[in-house]
Amino acid sequence: MTDYPEIELLNQFKNQHNISVSIIESEKIDPRLFSIAFSIKQNIYIIQSDDEYLDLQIDSEILHLVIALREIETINASTDFLDWCRQLNLNASNDKLLAYYKEISSQLFDFKNLFENGKLNSFISDLDYQLNAGAIQILRLNKLK
Repeated sequence: MTDYPEIELLNQFKNQHNISVSIIESEKIDPRLFSIAFSIKQNIYIIQSDDEYLDLQIDSEILHLVIALREIETINASTDFLDWCRQLNLNASNDKLLAYYKEISSQLFDFKNLFENGKLNSFISDLDYQLNAGAIQILRLNKLK
């Protein structure tokens, strides 16, 4: 048990859906993005994420789960490919980025079905994430795996 219900919910979510998350080496589709293998009930999705806060360098699967979910939320919240590229400051003329965006967009329904209300949730508020406060700080300090 922790003092942070967000971490408890993340662990429950991970266990309920038999999720595993790992950083993988692969050909980069953009120099700023890293590949995360996101395995859910024997399905593997490759999520591309930036690592602005160097979270992917911390040995914490639950933290990496937050990063993957945040990336899926970002794609879901974008109005289209160009909007997503603007949000992440990515080059919209990159065909590999477009193919990735289309692939993940086509799988959003699968991701949403993991949540009771059908609404994507990375469990950590944007404010806490950006300010390194609360549960995200505990995860970044690697106090919990």
